[in-house]
Amino acid sequence: MAYRNLDEFLIRLEQAKERIPNTSPIVTNLFNTERRIAWALNLENLNMLTQKVHDLISPEMSFSGLMSQAGALMAMFRQFNSPKPAAVQRHNTPANISVLPQYRRGAHDSHNSLPFAYLITPTAKRYVHEIIIHNTHTLGIQPIVHLTEKTPAAVVIGGDPAVMWSVYTPLPQHIDPYWVAGWLRGKPVPQTSALTQPIMIPADAEMIIEGVIDPTKPLPPAYLQGVDGFYHKITQLLPFHITAITHRNEAVFPVMSVHDFHWMNQAITRFYLPILKMLFDCIEDIYLPQCGAGRNLTIISIHKRTPGDAYRVLHGIWGLGELAYSRAVIIVDNNVNIQDQQEVWHVIQQQVDWHKDVTITNGITHPQDLIYPKGVGAKIGIDATHKVGRTIGMWDNAIRLTHDPTDQYRFPDDHLIILPPQVDINQPDLVWRYVLATVNWHNDLELDGNRIIIRAVFDLGRFE
Repeated sequence: MAYRNLDEFLIRLEQAKERIPNTSPIVTNLFNTERRIAWALNLENLNMLTQKVHDLISPEMSFSGLMSQAGALMAMFRQFNSPKPAAVQRHNTPANISVLPQYRRGAHDSHNSLPFAYLITPTAKRYVHEIIIHNTHTLGIQPIVHLTEKTPAAVVIGGDPAVMWSVYTPLPQHIDPYWVAGWLRGKPVPQTSALTQPIMIPADAEMIIEGVIDPTKPLPPAYLQGVDGFYHKITQLLPFHITAITHRNEAVFPVMSVHDFHWMNQAITRFYLPILKMLFDCIEDIYLPQCGAGRNLTIISIHKRTPGDAYRVLHGIWGLGELAYSRAVIIVDNNVNIQDQQEVWHVIQQQVDWHKDVTITNGITHPQDLIYPKGVGAKIGIDATHKVGRTIGMWDNAIRLTHDPTDQYRFPDDHLIILPPQVDINQPDLVWRYVLATVNWHNDLELDGNRIIIRAVFDLGRFE
């Protein structure tokens, strides 16, 4: 059953005795488990999403199966015009952002922000990584498309969770996220006319902020903490001049936690897995560990048929959509549980010869990459599959985490990861988040005989 709005989803969670942290009216951890993100997409588990996509694209689908998909496909493309809901409050004389709660993800953020909103323009609907509150009548927005003139737009907060996820999901340019949401819902997304701008907006959002984006007068940079724990300099902010605000009575404001971010990304991998299998017939599964913040580490299992399969997948992934942003890719055999990071690390210790099975190259980087902001940087690929006729065996060397660079001389037999003082070496997840986000694999990885030294000493200042 499709949810009409966020309230209906919250009611389902409450009925299932799923606790939602909230500081009214802010709610967080909406999608922080597999069950919650699956329920958000009108499914019972994420494997059902993989099967749903497989059934849609499978060349083996029967005629009856194709007909059963027809209704869902029609729902994708229909536009359902809805009257404006009665239980709303409107503020457009003049519009003032003070109706929003004050929210900062990090204690040192330079501005309040809207961390779970998306932007509608006449040509696109896209999740925006950062939207800041510049003043009571103006937002600051990173453009989702190149703009050369003033553009009518709307910022959308909340709504049916299937819509929220679909807009967050990276899709081909000409695929409307509302089509995907309609396919998941089994019926189209209700839309209505905006009050002050010539665009269509969702009828059941928690809040709609209408306005005009002015690309001729960019705003100063902002500094905000991302879900990866790092503080980012947000540049190219364009002013969004507010013309109207509409919100539901007793509206709630969703905030994306690091756990929401993780499980929304896992749903994306389930969504694209059947397509990846069509492109690479040896792929079995894909996983984005939480320590990789969705883009710094990708683990893939394959059914290896030829010695070059791992490299075929490795280089293919680095040229494929947003997976191309992956700073590190690990390829393992299909008998490895890729969601168990201890098992993956154990396999790396057994199977990887760091002089032969590691590829370091340059490639495209994410716009918010911390050390390669210009768009190109070092990447590492690790072939941890079994090689016929070769056994590496377990490492005898200990792995030492340290803040002291001179430990490489005091402990000549240990593998070393050297970290800056602000990284707590007693928290492995923080350590790997820092390593994966900051290491220049060309310069910071040293193979010293039979040991590895990783110098993750790039100082990013605050890290939480």
